Amino acid sequence: MKLRITMVVGLALFVGCATPAKNKNKEEAQARWEQMRAKVKFQLAERDFAAGQIESALKTCQEVIALHPACLDAYLLLARIQLERGQFAEAQAALDATEQFGPTTPEAAYLRGMLAEARGPAREAMDWYRRAYEALPNEPDYLLAYVESMIAAGQTEAAAELLVKRERDFDQDVRVQLLLGQCLSLLGKHREASDVYLGVLLLEPNDPMLREEAVLVLLSAKRVTEAGRAIAPLLESPQAQPSVMLLQSWAQALLDTNDVAGAVRVLQEATTRYPKAVKAQLLLSKALLMLDRAASAREAARQACRLAPDSVDARLLLAYCCLAAGDREEARTAAQQIIAARPDDPEAKLILERTLPSSTVR
Repeated sequence: MKLRITMVVGLALFVGCATPAKNKNKEEAQARWEQMRAKVKFQLAERDFAAGQIESALKTCQEVIALHPACLDAYLLLARIQLERGQFAEAQAALDATEQFGPTTPEAAYLRGMLAEARGPAREAMDWYRRAYEALPNEPDYLLAYVESMIAAGQTEAAAELLVKRERDFDQDVRVQLLLGQCLSLLGKHREASDVYLGVLLLEPNDPMLREEAVLVLLSAKRVTEAGRAIAPLLESPQAQPSVMLLQSWAQALLDTNDVAGAVRVLQEATTRYPKAVKAQLLLSKALLMLDRAASAREAARQACRLAPDSVDARLLLAYCCLAAGDREEARTAAQQIIAARPDDPEAKLILERTLPSSTVR
């Protein structure tokens, strides 16, 4: 009997010791399972966010946090999602939750910069972006955000200096190179900016917007020949849609280099593509006048007047075109319309002198 009692007691002690261990192992296994599920769901949330499926990403990210409350990356992604949704208070809460995991990470600093930028304090945003950049100086997103915040704060010179310093480190990153070119352009350093843009075109030759921007910078630097090579793909491709600003700028450059016939071809395309572009019509009229095609120049000037009936410049050009075409009556009418709006206009008075007896001119 004593032996039996001893065995029962021993068995009870064994069961009592084994059950907590078994439960602990079960809890650990469950925790590992939930963390694995959380990892898979986090990847899905990241994918949905990258694909622009914001609400799906939000739901999945919240599920990740429910499964694995200690997942720092989930809180950071949640903050990104809420920023994208414009829910700034929720983004703030998600970022505040990351503080339980220790010092502010570079990504958290970057997101706090985004939050500050969205709310308006430019200086605060720049300070956060600086912290992110200094913690991870080789992360291009952090560099770009920091530099852009410097430009927004009026520190363009310092921003350009930083980009020049890091140029070689990011010589294959189009975004960094493009921002450097833009900084230099803002500072009026057109030659240096155009060098950068030529490099950008080598990195990204098939982006029409970048090509347009590069051409405009090259023109600002008076590098017309190189601008011609850069613009050629946009003018020759049937699929390209060069902007009216680009076409006007290129035509003006051609006029400045005495390629009037080339300017006319560009402007004819511009006015066909953009029939309501007043400046293009005016440039076309001037170019045609330079080629002694007075009748065609007059028609372009008429179209400019129809598009901008209150434009004195358009009326004045029409008057000159009419004189060149031998149409004294229409020239006189245009001059009178100008004088009605601007009585002391010397050019309009001169045109009247050529179309009226001197006794009628006041």
